[in-house]
Formats: sequence, C-alpha cells, structure tokens
Amino acid sequence: MSDTKTGLEKEIKDLADYLNQIANGMIKSCYACKHKMVDVDTNHCCECNSIVNIYDMTDFIYSSDIYDMEYIAGMSGEYKAVKLWIALGSPTVWIDTVAEAVKGVCGSDEAYAGLSKKTVKAIDYVAENMYSELRRSA
Repeated sequence: MSDTKTGLEKEIKDLADYLNQIANGMIKSCYACKHKMVDVDTNHCCECNSIVNIYDMTDFIYSSDIYDMEYIAGMSGEYKAVKLWIALGSPTVWIDTVAEAVKGVCGSDEAYAGLSKKTVKAIDYVAENMYSELRRSA
C-alpha cells in the first residue's frame, strides 16, 4: 500500500468520524472566537471564556471550506440528496449522502468511509433547506 493511499484513507476516515461526532452532538465550538477547546467542567471556551455551544451540521456546512454543492433532485424538482465537494485536485474529497459516505480519490488511489444514518439525515436536512431557499430565490 502506498503512503498516498494510507494518507488518503486516514483523511477520509477522520472526516467521516468528525461528521459522525457532529451529528451526535459531540463537537463543541465557541461562537465568539471559533476555538474548539472546551473546559468540560464549566462548558466555557479555554481561549476566551465564553459559554460554548454544540457545533452542529449547519455550522459545519456554512463554515467549512466546501468548494461546491451538487444537489440531486427528482424529476419534479424535489430534493433527493447532495454531494459536498470538500477538496478538489489531488486529493479530491466529497461527502455523498446517496452513498452515505465520505469518498476520496488521489491519482489511482481511492478511499471510502461510511457515515451513520443520523449523520446523513443531518447533512440532508441542512442541504435540503439550502436547496429550497435557492429554488425560492430563482
């Protein structure tokens, strides 16, 4: 196994684990300074001492470096699923709610890590709201 493939597999698995943790309310982030270190006893940010909120899928989608969103819709225009393009080039990494996975390709190496149903549902919920808003404004 090449180092590239090992690195890609780790990156894909880490992203899938992170998304699953967000969906399960396990990631906390300070809205004041975006710091992610939290004093678990006081629920305050270790950096600015603000009260910390749970980081949710909306936060991830709106604050991440997502390069593009590819909506999948039915013939009558209803939302079905989404692909969120996280990295383009080498590697190319995306979240695919149809496949319920994070996928990646780097040259001829490919990697895949499954997402929980709860995570897919959380991503689809945010993406469907964004899609509906786009359709209303068009």
